[in-house]
Amino acid sequence: MPDLVRSVEVAGLLEELSALEAELLPAERELMRDLAAKYAEPCSGDFDDVMCLQVIQRNVKIRRGYAPEAGPDSQRAIQRKR
Repeated sequence: MPDLVRSVEVAGLLEELSALEAELLPAERELMRDLAAKYAEPCSGDFDDVMCLQVIQRNVKIRRGYAPEAGPDSQRAIQRKR
């Protein structure tokens, strides 16, 4: 029997992540597409599908917070001793 609550929760997360698709890493994008195909029809799914999508969402937010800023030190390079 399909777990409709999980299907609705996954559908909501997939919709949110589709807006962020340009920021996803290739593996995250692939997992999102696999889950979208899996949940195209209501199904019981796996217990950790929602958690996987939440982790991807969190990772995008973390990467945004650690984005390198262009500044005077952004072009620094380590000088080798000869």
